[in-house]
Amino acid sequence: GFGDNSRVIAWICDQCDGNGDAVETPLGLVPTKDALDLTNLEIKPEVMEQLLRVDPSEWTEMIADLRRYFTMFGDRLPPVIQQQMALLEERLSEAGPNYTWQ
Repeated sequence: GFGDNSRVIAWICDQCDGNGDAVETPLGLVPTKDALDLTNLEIKPEVMEQLLRVDPSEWTEMIADLRRYFTMFGDRLPPVIQQQMALLEERLSEAGPNYTWQ
């Protein structure tokens, strides 16, 4: 529900204030395992690790799907979206197949 979403929003606000704990990944900043307020939630550590996991091979597959989806917009797709996709692909490629952050 909204209450659970507010935990992530609080982390984002902390990031904007320069206070939220994060790790740099090919996707950008991701909360550290302890950065989100999990008060009154029963989330096992291994589940939290899975939720925060960044796997470049999975994201590379997702980018291929997004590119297919974006073809429906043709010339109407803003160039900045294409540029950001290319930059993301580059970061994922640089991370390599053995990159994992959990």
